Amino acid sequence: MTSKTFAVILSDWMEKSNVSLRSLAKKSGVDSSYLSKVINGKRNPPSDEETITKIAGIIGYSPDELMFACGRIPSKLQNIFLRGDIKNVLRKLTLAEKTPPAGLVPRTVEKSKYFRKTEIPDEIL
Repeated sequence: MTSKTFAVILSDWMEKSNVSLRSLAKKSGVDSSYLSKVINGKRNPPSDEETITKIAGIIGYSPDELMFACGRIPSKLQNIFLRGDIKNVLRKLTLAEKTPPAGLVPRTVEKSKYFRKTEIPDEIL
């Protein structure tokens, strides 16, 4: 599952709703030049939970999902991520993502992430 970035979510919504950047900025109380820079990838999304929640309400998006799109953990969920058992599960998931499945080695072309060992000549291995 690929998640959308804050910038993509905002630009998609503005395009679908036919709302200008200035209009969104005025409704949300955020400077329009700042929003423009965020959408163009020149600045990071807002870090203030109140601002993100306000923008989520305006665009009809889940505040929690928009917080995650900004790279933030909503304050109501932060205690969950601080629990020891959850930390261990997340750590194992992170390690599992970095480890290729058995019998596969990393691939450098776009087709697939891994080569099967049988696809690689013995001289290279």
